[in-house]
Amino acid sequence: IEVAMSIDWVQPLVLEGRLTFLHAAIAGVGKGGSRSTIFAFEERPEQSNAQPWVEDFGGKAESVRTVECADLLRVFGYAVYMKIDVESSTIDCLESLAESQSEGNRSPVPLPKFLSMELEAASLFERFYENLQT
Repeated sequence: IEVAMSIDWVQPLVLEGRLTFLHAAIAGVGKGGSRSTIFAFEERPEQSNAQPWVEDFGGKAESVRTVECADLLRVFGYAVYMKIDVESSTIDCLESLAESQSEGNRSPVPLPKFLSMELEAASLFERFYENLQT
């Protein structure tokens, strides 16, 4: 967070309450509220929960809480645009959003109007799309 706060355009957004940083990792459906290990460099904003090689190059392992993508919308409210850039957890995020729309869900969330994401494989999006159609 300290590195990101040194970026000129970031600091005002944080101070105005328009941007919030969460020290957390994305979890699969039903797995939010636990802990996960991330690997990070102190001088860079990037981090990963899937690449322990970062430790070999000076990064350090940290335990963080886990959250589901749908819970982010429950807590922070509707998002017109949601950018999903969570490396190997993209499908977990998409499945969480799809599950939030299932029949019988006691707390459905309004989905963002626009989604932007990096997919590890096109087949991941097909599963998400199929879940939304049912």
